[in-house]
Amino acid sequence: MDADEPQGTLETYGLDMVIEPFRETTLAVEGTNVSLSGRYSWRLQHASEQGITVEDDGDLWAHSGGPQATVTLDSPGTVYVLTVREVSEDGQVVAEGRVKASCKYVRREIRDLTDGDREAFLDAMETWYTLPTDAGKAKYGPNYSNYMSIAAIHGTDYKNFCYHQGMQFLTSHAAFDLIVERYLQMIDPTVSLPVWDYMIDSALLGLEWYDSVMFQPDWFGSAMGDVENHFMVTGGRFGNVSAIYDPDYTLTDSRVTPTHNPYGYLSSSHNYQDLPRLTRTSSYCGLQSRDTFATLDVFLGCFGDNRSLYGWEECMQYKIHGDIHGLLGGAFDCNTDMANFSAEHPEYSHGLLAFALQILTFKFTACNALTPDDNVCDASCDRGQTEPCGCTCLMDAFAISEEQVYGYMQPFMEAAMTDFSGYLYITHDEEAAYPYGFIQDDHRMSDEHAMFLMRTLVKIGCEPGAVGMMSTAASPVDPIFWVLHPLFEKAMHVLLLSPKYDEYTMEWVDGECPGSGYTDELPITGEAHAAIDSCVQFFLPT
Repeated sequence: MDADEPQGTLETYGLDMVIEPFRETTLAVEGTNVSLSGRYSWRLQHASEQGITVEDDGDLWAHSGGPQATVTLDSPGTVYVLTVREVSEDGQVVAEGRVKASCKYVRREIRDLTDGDREAFLDAMETWYTLPTDAGKAKYGPNYSNYMSIAAIHGTDYKNFCYHQGMQFLTSHAAFDLIVERYLQMIDPTVSLPVWDYMIDSALLGLEWYDSVMFQPDWFGSAMGDVENHFMVTGGRFGNVSAIYDPDYTLTDSRVTPTHNPYGYLSSSHNYQDLPRLTRTSSYCGLQSRDTFATLDVFLGCFGDNRSLYGWEECMQYKIHGDIHGLLGGAFDCNTDMANFSAEHPEYSHGLLAFALQILTFKFTACNALTPDDNVCDASCDRGQTEPCGCTCLMDAFAISEEQVYGYMQPFMEAAMTDFSGYLYITHDEEAAYPYGFIQDDHRMSDEHAMFLMRTLVKIGCEPGAVGMMSTAASPVDPIFWVLHPLFEKAMHVLLLSPKYDEYTMEWVDGECPGSGYTDELPITGEAHAAIDSCVQFFLPT
């Protein structure tokens, strides 16, 4: 928004006053002529559809006293008229004010919450992740469900529905957020989903984002996980979050088929890990991450460099959102120790290697997308088995021709170039023998060095190892999933509410996968579908 526009204010949203539900709220008369000893009458009534006028249904709340009054409302989504009158000793009205008051939940940046509010949210989230659904239904009602069902829906096979790779990314995740927020409010009606603005961490911590307060034990737990326990998050508030073991496909129904790994866990198809807990690491094949979260400059560029909702959404999905899953997931159990590789080959910068590995392990190896016709992979493995389980490469990446190597790597290079950091590491020259290449020290890397690195990446990609939960189709198993997506709903509000973007073309562009059309319906809960055109209404702050 422009500097002279109200940012994040009630005026921006077209609201006069917000009273948050289930919270004791103090209302106060303000002004230079307010008498602290004066007598005031306070009344709340339902607002009519005409705005500030009131419906004739009597007082919903009334109070007489001084220039302050305390009220607690329990009907989120309701609009009221608040009338305040200053009354003289003989009962005459001296002054009167009237304002429209909306009872709404407010989503704040998680670090802006009071300690008490943040603790209440994290407590509710911890309950949601640890209380079985049957016990939750008995305690909170028949509509309760824990994280497992919504993680299964989000992780459904691409052939059924897809919640990414199209404009439906925004609307479907807004619907998921709303449903999860309602589950949390069954546990504690005072909470709402906060927003994690990870661009703050990018600005303050840069490459050391994993030192963010977000990863304290009493918040979301270590970004590295427990190295001694295959990067499972074993301590802190979420140290007992279980991976979803579903070997009999009990979470499959007529609409959705969640993706399972060969051991029977909800995951990505070629994520070869037999681990019962949430996994998370900020390293790739032994090499520590050297990339940052998306930056504010790139975020603002999504607004300034586009003129259509389609272009803006694509920028948000792939440049602002996409990276963070790979950064929080990481990769391990690879066939190459990349920390040793980095030490033995100082000609490749740490940053380039970490960037390439993040793209490779997040977008390719977990679903065996790099060399699917040149490896043989186990489709079923037993929990606890001692025999190796995984993929066996049928070719030697260091013996095949350069043309074959480049053929494997071209889709990788195309995907890497669209990443928000891609311009730092990937280049394209149609006149070169192999158009895509790597950048290092602001120059295109020699073909010899580029080809050696490509061969190394093909070797790793041909035998997928393991990735952390955020790099899989079952990423909602990680509680941090639920605080990063509301950022995009806030961003959409800016796009819709700021006159700066009135010239945007707002047409919906249907995608190719099922569920991406404007009138398509997507499963959101165990029983409910949400039509995309209805989900668009979630973004309208009425």
